[in-house]
Amino acid sequence: MKKYIDPFDSKTEEYARKFDQYYDEKNVNATKELINDIEQQLEDFDELSKARLGYSLGTAYSDIMLVEKYNEDIEKKSIYYYNYAINILEKTELREENKPYIYPVMMNAYVNYGNALENIGRISSSIEYYKKALKINKENKMALGNLSISYIEYAMLLYDHGHRDFFNKAAYDGLKKLFELSFSKEDLINKSAILKFEGYLKSFSEEYIQYLNTRKYDLEITEYEEEELKYRQWASKNNLFLNPLNDLYHDIRIAYDIIHLPNMFVEIGEKPIYHGMYNQFKEEYIYLRYLFYEATQSNRVTHYADRDNLLLELYDLPLYSIRLEKLKTVFRQLYSMFDKIAYFINSYYELGIPERKVSFKNIWNEKLTVKNKLNIEDNFMLKTLYWTSKEIYSNDSFSTNSLAEEIDVIRNHLEHKYVKIYFDGYEIDSIEKDDPLAKYIAEEKIENMTMYLMKLIREIIINLSLMVNIEENKKDKNVKTMKIKFDICRDEWKM
Repeated sequence: MKKYIDPFDSKTEEYARKFDQYYDEKNVNATKELINDIEQQLEDFDELSKARLGYSLGTAYSDIMLVEKYNEDIEKKSIYYYNYAINILEKTELREENKPYIYPVMMNAYVNYGNALENIGRISSSIEYYKKALKINKENKMALGNLSISYIEYAMLLYDHGHRDFFNKAAYDGLKKLFELSFSKEDLINKSAILKFEGYLKSFSEEYIQYLNTRKYDLEITEYEEEELKYRQWASKNNLFLNPLNDLYHDIRIAYDIIHLPNMFVEIGEKPIYHGMYNQFKEEYIYLRYLFYEATQSNRVTHYADRDNLLLELYDLPLYSIRLEKLKTVFRQLYSMFDKIAYFINSYYELGIPERKVSFKNIWNEKLTVKNKLNIEDNFMLKTLYWTSKEIYSNDSFSTNSLAEEIDVIRNHLEHKYVKIYFDGYEIDSIEKDDPLAKYIAEEKIENMTMYLMKLIREIIINLSLMVNIEENKKDKNVKTMKIKFDICRDEWKM
């Protein structure tokens, strides 16, 4: 009989039990004291134990918000620690003897992180993490129920009614499947959650259920050449199409970039400008997505442009290639898109922030605004963009992404110094100290960071459109405006 080994430090279980006890007792002070104690000694633990403690800290901060009044700083820390735990767990090579101990922590971290993201409006991201939990256990009831609710909430935000139906159908099917499963005492699901899921299931009328059952997403699939097919399959599998349906399906049926700005009101005599800028966001993103595909999925052979390029061997293990320069370009340009989107928001809301001070981090700063200020409680998707900005590192602002500072360092070196990429597994700590101009990073790590940025920019571009839709629907229809019909730019014109 195979022996399973618990890889976590025994103290991690002790701390988890204490947090549970304090929550049951509604003892917030004791919870805060224990949080402080763990945070001070966190770096003394091994990597896997740090992940276990990160999950406990994220849960503890969430528990505080259930007892005390809402506090944004507490929410940020809860999100940060779930993210911290997941980043460690996903980079760890799991051993078979450890999996029965690690998988439950990983699965619960995915579900709780998904819940935290859903609470701040980042619904498409919450969907991704619920699905990750279901990959570990397809009958995880909390993941299945919360995923279905996220589908419903996403559907409510979409202005394409056809897309709404497909999300609602997936939600109904998920909730129905949930209550077809048998429940046991081991299920980490409480009575209030069950009642919530029942309420959502009962909200579907018989007529709507019958209608949804007629809805099948079997569009005629385009016949692509082999290389284009591989590219589109890769992008759809990784949730990289600018199409909300890519959060639902991951195949060739949704392999197109359909999202755009909704109808907008323009005062008579004014020129519509925002659709043009949104066109550019999409085109730049799609270019970077393709470049990323080429950098990571193409054959690793010497490019003809690299031949006869005299480079010196410095024996510090860097990799040189056109392919890796593409990867660096994608990383750098994706990061630059944050501020471009901030310019859009600054103009659309007429904030009056001087151009040289506009950034995705500071457009939320009321001290910089001249004309108006952003009220994130007045537009759900604007609030989502606000929380997305917390993913980016800043010296004077807490980031919800545990890798944000390192990502910012990489971006800074790409812009102002240089980055050396090396094979995964090489030990380079001592070498790196000898070169203050260079930042060393493993190839797999910068690929993962670039994928993270790619998904974050996708989320922002889609949510920007949904934000504008909410805002336009609030405008006074009695004001003298005109509606402009745009022609579609044909594919054959994109040369």
